[in-house]
Amino acid sequence: LITAGIDASQISVSVDNDARTISVILPEASIKSHETFSDSIQISEKRDNWFNPITPEDYTQICESQNELMEEKAILYGLFDDVYSDVETEIETYLISDEIISEYYSINFIISEYISLCVKYYVILQYLQYYCYHMKGNIL
Repeated sequence: LITAGIDASQISVSVDNDARTISVILPEASIKSHETFSDSIQISEKRDNWFNPITPEDYTQICESQNELMEEKAILYGLFDDVYSDVETEIETYLISDEIISEYYSINFIISEYISLCVKYYVILQYLQYYCYHMKGNIL
C-alpha cells in the first residue's frame, strides 16, 4: 500500500483582485508511506535450497528493491497526478463555498511543473534501466 500526498503547510495563495483570480501554488507531491504485507510476497529463487537458503537479509533486500520499483511504477502511472487532482478538488470546493469567490473569482492551481516533470523523467529512466538490466540475459 503506497500513500502519497503534499505538505499542506507549503501551499501558498496569491490573490489578484484586479484580474479576480486566486492562484494556489501546490508543493511537490511525495510518497508518505509504503507498507508491504509480508503474506503477499512470495520469493522463488533457484538458489533457495537446502544448501543455499534465502536468509532474512536476502528477503529484506529483495523486499526493499521491490518497494522502490513499486513506488517508481506508481508515480509513473499517475499516483502524484491523483494527489494533485484530489487536493485541487478539496481546495476548490472549500473556496467556492464562499459566495463572493464563487461568483466573482476564478481559481488557478499552479504545480511546480519543472520539478514534477523532472521526477517523471527520472522515474521513467530508472524503470528503463531496471528493465534493460533484468532483460539483458533474455535478449538473444
